[in-house]
Amino acid sequence: MAGPKIPFKPEFGGFTEKPTNTGSGLYSLIGGLLDADELAYIRSLAVGGDESKKPKPDLSRSVYQYTPEQIDNDINNVAKKVLGREIVDADREAEWYQDLTKGLNKMFSKGTISETKLVRNKKTGKLEQVTTQIPQFTTEQKTAAITEAVTEADPEALERKRRLDFAGWMIGKMGGGQ
Repeated sequence: MAGPKIPFKPEFGGFTEKPTNTGSGLYSLIGGLLDADELAYIRSLAVGGDESKKPKPDLSRSVYQYTPEQIDNDINNVAKKVLGREIVDADREAEWYQDLTKGLNKMFSKGTISETKLVRNKKTGKLEQVTTQIPQFTTEQKTAAITEAVTEADPEALERKRRLDFAGWMIGKMGGGQ
């Protein structure tokens, strides 16, 4: 059985070869009639445009502005856990504290990068907008930076806290505690 009759199109250079039956579908039918460039152009129209003109993923950055009070609260909480004491005004005026807050602000300014792209859902076959968020800092990184700074700033308080924790543990093990 012969294929369907395809009219002569001078803009495509006319018929150059007979249609082939090597594959299935329209592309294999017209593949023998058109040269490679013409076939690529038709395919690009069918899939929605040239590959080089596909939209790039959208990138955005979200930055949460931490207040000085929030940063002070975070530093104070870590100091209580690590050193067993609160941050006082003398600490807030010290160089290590100023350097720490600058470092934390720099970390926070990196924010979270969000990448948005269109992805075809495998189940429905429809295009969906998918946003992936990549945080540039984590709570663990923030806590580690604060811990390092407070332990370097007051090693005596750190040692005292360790001795008190050990003494409390020993009393509990020896039956002197509840």
